[in-house]
Amino acid sequence: MSRFRFPFEFKPFLFIVAFCSVLPNILYAGDDSLHIRGLIIDSLTFQGNKVTRGDIILRELALKKGDTLSADLFTEKTETSKKNLLNTSLFNYVDIVSRDIGTVSPASLSGSISQVGLYRHISIVITFRERWYTWPIPIFELYEQNFNTWWLNPTLYRLDYGLYLNQYNFLGRKQTLSFAIRLGYVEQYGITYTIPYIDKAKRSGLVFGVSYSRAREIPYGSQNNEFLFYRDDANPVRQDWGTRVTYTYRQGFYNTWFAETRFVHAQIQDTLKSLNENYFSNNQSSLEYVSFSAGFVRDLRDSKPYPLRGYYINTSLTCYTLGLVPGQNADIWSFNLMLRKYLHLGGRFYAGTSFKGRYTGNEQVPFYLQSTLGYKDYVRGYEYYVMEGQSFGLLKNVVRYELVKPHIRKIPYLPWEKFNTFHYAFYADLFADLGYIQNLNNKPEMGNTLDNTMLYGYGAGIDFVTYYDFVLRAEVALNKMGECGFFLHLNSPL
Repeated sequence: MSRFRFPFEFKPFLFIVAFCSVLPNILYAGDDSLHIRGLIIDSLTFQGNKVTRGDIILRELALKKGDTLSADLFTEKTETSKKNLLNTSLFNYVDIVSRDIGTVSPASLSGSISQVGLYRHISIVITFRERWYTWPIPIFELYEQNFNTWWLNPTLYRLDYGLYLNQYNFLGRKQTLSFAIRLGYVEQYGITYTIPYIDKAKRSGLVFGVSYSRAREIPYGSQNNEFLFYRDDANPVRQDWGTRVTYTYRQGFYNTWFAETRFVHAQIQDTLKSLNENYFSNNQSSLEYVSFSAGFVRDLRDSKPYPLRGYYINTSLTCYTLGLVPGQNADIWSFNLMLRKYLHLGGRFYAGTSFKGRYTGNEQVPFYLQSTLGYKDYVRGYEYYVMEGQSFGLLKNVVRYELVKPHIRKIPYLPWEKFNTFHYAFYADLFADLGYIQNLNNKPEMGNTLDNTMLYGYGAGIDFVTYYDFVLRAEVALNKMGECGFFLHLNSPL
């Protein structure tokens, strides 16, 4: 029997075919990066955004349809997009999933990715759990420095009551419409309308606000590092009218420029000006001013309510023109700076540091416009004291240990999805604060020994963090006078 023989000329052809068939497998086995060089996003799909408009979501995404990305860059942009969406405070949870469409195309695209290899097409599905946006919030607040000062004398004498009506994500456009009706110790009525975007590019925004308030008791000075109060049960001690307009420009994801103008008219009783002739200026019973502010914010925190990584910068320059009432021809200007830095030290350890300061370029500043340490800004360990002045600096430092990692739990039998799933975490803290307030008009006979001197406090605490931006802190702090106290707070320490 004769055996079949390939013609000699046909052998090279078979060899080439076999080699080309095996070559991709050889390359793939040797170097996976030569097989799939990148990902092509074919589609973006949103689920669960029943109120929020798609263009508002797209504004926060670092990913877009048609992007060609390496695997590492895709992972980075996915995390950035999720962080941006959560920091809008529009959603409780965001989940981003990529799905392989299964088609592979030859590398024929221009760009930074190498032309050697293949590209895989994917679709992206983003699932949201929106927050509850309509909040009629009853007001039951105590007009005190903090909960700790009230606890020293727990009465309802300085109780405020009323209602905040906040409509977040108004029209599904991330707008906020707020009404305030406050009665009791301080009466206040106000409307604020925040429009984050007024242009198609989603960069420019506006804020409008108008308010009126009156109080029958207010602080007019300080003695022994505590406020002095004047009260009249029959008539308002001080009345305030104010309006403001703010323009914002959001550059990219993290940079925001702003400019703001305010008009304020305030009036006090004649008795009050006799107690403090510098309450307004030149022993006046009324004050009118227009203020102009301009500033810049850069926000790269991983979470606004309780950040663990990233940094934050906020700087502004403000000028107050006190020339609308005879005898008040003066300009007051101040420079404000806030810096915050958050670090992951490794494992469950984190650290943070912040600086906040205000420099006022005038010696004679009305008490009404002065800075204060002891209310919103304070050195921990001095919660029972207040310090007033023209300029101040405040440095805070903390080291955290993650006692309980963030967990997600669902409340059984609660049908409302906006409330039945929540997250929580616990952190243990060690902290040390440093502060200084400059009071160029300090009177030694008033006994305000904490003005114009370095303040420091240190201690330890436990933080409880949960959904809807709620933070509860329990701290033990010591100050330079050797005083030790237990304090409760309802916000992040820095």
